[in-house]
Amino acid sequence: MSAPAPICVPSDSDRLREYAKHGSLWGGERRRWHHPTVELLAQHAGVLTRLDELRSTDREIRMADVQRFLQAHGIQKPEIPTLQPNLTLEEAGNCVDLLQGHGLHLIPLLAEDKAPVQAGWNTAPALTREAAITHLASGGNLGWDVGRSRKIVIDCEDAQSTGAMLAAGFRPDIATANGLDMTSPKYGGRHFIFDRPEGIGDSQLRSRTGFALGGGKCDVLAAPYEEQHEVRTLMGGRLTVNVMRHGRYAVAPGSQLFEARAGRYTALAEFADGRTNGPAPLWLWGQGEAPAPVAELAGAAVPKVKRAYVPNPNSDRITQEVDAIDWDEWLAYCGDKLWFYGYDGTCGCGVYTYCNATSSPRSAILHDGCEYGWGAHAYSGTLAGQWGREHGSRLQLAAFLAGLSERELAREFSIDLGRTSLSGYTLEDLRVAERTSMLSTESAQGSAAVAEAGQTVASNGVWLQAQIAQIEAETRCWESVKLMRDVDDAASSRGLLNWGLFGAVAPRVAMHIPGHVRLVGSDGQEGGPSSGSAVALFSILLGGPEAGKSETMKIAADLVPLPSEAAATAAGTGEGIMKTFGSMVDAQGRNAEPDQSVDGAEAGDDDLDRFAARNSAFTWRWNTKSVLLWTAESESFMVELQRQGTKAMGIYRSAWMGEEVGTTTSDIKRRTFMPAHAYRFGVVMGAQLDSAALAPVLAGGRLGNPQRFGYFPVGIAEVVGSPRMSLPIPPLVYEGAAAPAAWAHELAEGQRPAVWVHWPPAARAEFEAARRKRRTDVFAAFDVEGILARAEAEDPLLDMAGHELLHQLKIAAVMARYEGLIDPTDAHWVAAGAVMRVRTAVLTATLGVLAACEKVERIRTGRERGEVSGHGKIAETATQDQYRLEIAEKALAAVTAAGTPLSENGIGGKWRPTARAVLSDVLKWCVDEKVLREAGTNRKGQRLYALPLTVVTTAPPVGSVASAG
Repeated sequence: MSAPAPICVPSDSDRLREYAKHGSLWGGERRRWHHPTVELLAQHAGVLTRLDELRSTDREIRMADVQRFLQAHGIQKPEIPTLQPNLTLEEAGNCVDLLQGHGLHLIPLLAEDKAPVQAGWNTAPALTREAAITHLASGGNLGWDVGRSRKIVIDCEDAQSTGAMLAAGFRPDIATANGLDMTSPKYGGRHFIFDRPEGIGDSQLRSRTGFALGGGKCDVLAAPYEEQHEVRTLMGGRLTVNVMRHGRYAVAPGSQLFEARAGRYTALAEFADGRTNGPAPLWLWGQGEAPAPVAELAGAAVPKVKRAYVPNPNSDRITQEVDAIDWDEWLAYCGDKLWFYGYDGTCGCGVYTYCNATSSPRSAILHDGCEYGWGAHAYSGTLAGQWGREHGSRLQLAAFLAGLSERELAREFSIDLGRTSLSGYTLEDLRVAERTSMLSTESAQGSAAVAEAGQTVASNGVWLQAQIAQIEAETRCWESVKLMRDVDDAASSRGLLNWGLFGAVAPRVAMHIPGHVRLVGSDGQEGGPSSGSAVALFSILLGGPEAGKSETMKIAADLVPLPSEAAATAAGTGEGIMKTFGSMVDAQGRNAEPDQSVDGAEAGDDDLDRFAARNSAFTWRWNTKSVLLWTAESESFMVELQRQGTKAMGIYRSAWMGEEVGTTTSDIKRRTFMPAHAYRFGVVMGAQLDSAALAPVLAGGRLGNPQRFGYFPVGIAEVVGSPRMSLPIPPLVYEGAAAPAAWAHELAEGQRPAVWVHWPPAARAEFEAARRKRRTDVFAAFDVEGILARAEAEDPLLDMAGHELLHQLKIAAVMARYEGLIDPTDAHWVAAGAVMRVRTAVLTATLGVLAACEKVERIRTGRERGEVSGHGKIAETATQDQYRLEIAEKALAAVTAAGTPLSENGIGGKWRPTARAVLSDVLKWCVDEKVLREAGTNRKGQRLYALPLTVVTTAPPVGSVASAG
């Protein structure tokens, strides 16, 4: 009996080699945590100090990433302590009594968090004893307003800075929750509380954060007793602005944090006995000498002497309002992303270090009224690259650092950035007047048609403005996700309508997603090599002449360059697009040319053998796997779509889904073929609001043409701020981002395993509901009555419906890619939903414009025909009379055959829509002429028609039927 095979246990080096195939290290760039529980696991496993070794699939660290790191490095998964139970009413009462005994102004904070429950905490009255106890005992946290408590706090973030304060002879008053947790980077942190010293006025009380102390960091928290403000006059005295001095708060004992499991904020002995460190030392304000251990804090509270704000009379209102707000107030929203470093030796303004800077600490200068003005200048290449500009306003820098939109942050300071309005579409804008000028307005019908068309177009513009404004207000889409915020910022800085710029930018971002990355199927599951849908976007930018289509596209190209391996092409034939991707080459790698030397239909056996030998050695060679169709004028694209026998739109439809595409000819050298998800194709084109420019796309509703495009209005707006030069797209490593496809052995040579983009949680219910509806509509496409009903409804959007959720998921995935993520979040899904709502509104307005123009064209054409033949109208009337007479005969025959009274629906319910449209008038004439009679009503209240008691045998005169209608 043979010995059993030994069990192979992977060695440490084997595990690390395997781990190196997963994701990327991201070059030390900041990554966000997918959920607080992920960071908590990393913290307790000791991974927070080794983040430069932790690999992730994208710029978000997920639970699987941390678990994979622990496994690869042989680290045991730690047991994470649970949060402490809520305080009893007695325990909460003891905490509140201690805090109020110190005269602290209490405010409510969120449970397990440091954030206030609501805005306006710095002007709200203090919590009563009962309210504070109830809030704390129910699981909430408490904070205290530093200014209105007349205290000053030195908040030491770690053991090093705490040690420096202890060495200087100061006593800690409060142990922070993180300071008690040995797994936290902030272990050892303490609050040192001081009373406000005599002789220090409100104007001298300013907080300063990010001070280096003893090898660690600390913050100095000080604020005036009351909200201070200074009224500054702008716009030559026509406008004033209140510049606020905002308060500061600290977290109070009794509070606990989600990430700190060792205990709550705790009052230490001195503070518990009712004592603090006494008045704050005056050396904080530069008066006297600081003890050696804390010499770094000397003068820390001295407010910089500020230059008097003198607005530039040539600046606009927004610029003056933004510049009037002090840098300290803007930086209060920026967290720990910018740290004070020193003062510039040339202009004397503050120099700051950016958190992601990799070399010099001189990342940026925040100018404060020097010869360079009031804005910010970025010296750090990292900061400039991530910000997308080298210099900008206070608002632009603060919004970038805070991760907020400029609109949202401006509202915090009561600054109205206004709206980049959509100019209402008019006949003049669309050049409809030129096309209708040939229609003589001497005709009442012609004048009415032109007037109606003008009214329709103008009202569509007003309606579209209102719709988009409502969508923006309801969703705050320009504030919700980074791509929307950055596009809005870039649009305002370049004087463009934001929706048009988004339509031009989004497909370019999608080109940074390789072809083998695809969306999960409609069932939400991963699949094989051919499964899933491509993350491809098609956009049409709509506007009248000189609306800014070309300018929008040029700026979009500058903001988001294509990947180096991608190619842009103008509109062309379907085969031409395929040849941009690649071509057939012979065994020597030479491009194939059509060979007409042998005609297979007429050749003999020897010729056929030579023909087969020459053609058997050809293979497909890629030029590129990413192509963007990019044209500011859609005319050439639309002309190609109208060419008889064209395959272009079929190729575009398939490419939008990521399906197999190609062209087949008898000459093998001219064949093209691309496997599913081996390529990426996108479309951006500008178009006039004109039937000739749009009909080939919009007319293919039942084929799925319009469903694949996004429709966005373009326009020119006021320029605000300094120009944004780039929209930086972070690198994303897709190799190893997911396990190889289950069908990897079936992949074509050189094809890469699938990387799947999944639904965000918020999308699941919508996809599942849509799937249930599809199950009930399996045979709807075969329903003739449904087809006729849609025709009767005369709603062109009915035939253009479909793929809305898939389209929304594509947009959400592109938004996620812009942030360095593979899977979109709920926020991306909601923002993409807003984009889809705007798309529908723009499409609806566009169809209204085209319908009005088409009506004018029909009347003009009819008039021209009437001028060619003066008898045209007479002939048309005679034809109508004859048609109605035929309908009358059919109605009479139906009633006769039934032998019983019939309703209008019983007579013509199954007739064609055109026949049913005139039946009511014909029946009325039949009753008047006594061909039929009314015979009461049925149970539904519908009028019944029967044969007359005396049969009419004479035929009605021709023309009388028409007069009845």
